[in-house]
Amino acid sequence: MGNVARVARRVHYCGMASRTTERERPWVPQADSFGARLALVRQAMDWNQRRASEQCGFSPRMWATWEDGSEPQRREAVCQAISERTGVDYIWLMTGRVSQDGGAIMVP
Repeated sequence: MGNVARVARRVHYCGMASRTTERERPWVPQADSFGARLALVRQAMDWNQRRASEQCGFSPRMWATWEDGSEPQRREAVCQAISERTGVDYIWLMTGRVSQDGGAIMVP
């Protein structure tokens, strides 16, 4: 199974895709910041911050600061590396929007 499919499956199984009752609207995770999207990817891969940083080639300290709201100095390169190692859509990771080819899995 590819990384994108694994991420999508884990997002669904973790209850992150939707939670509904008769009276509620579907629950959608907040992904309005780079740090929030980064945390979603990490959680969907079932990684802690240390493992995520190691798998994607960054220091644990940097990863934690990004999740806490700091922006990477080379955001495009960071997103490209994370996308290549996890299969998450690059455009979604950069912007929170679906790419033109519809490749994003975790877009709210």
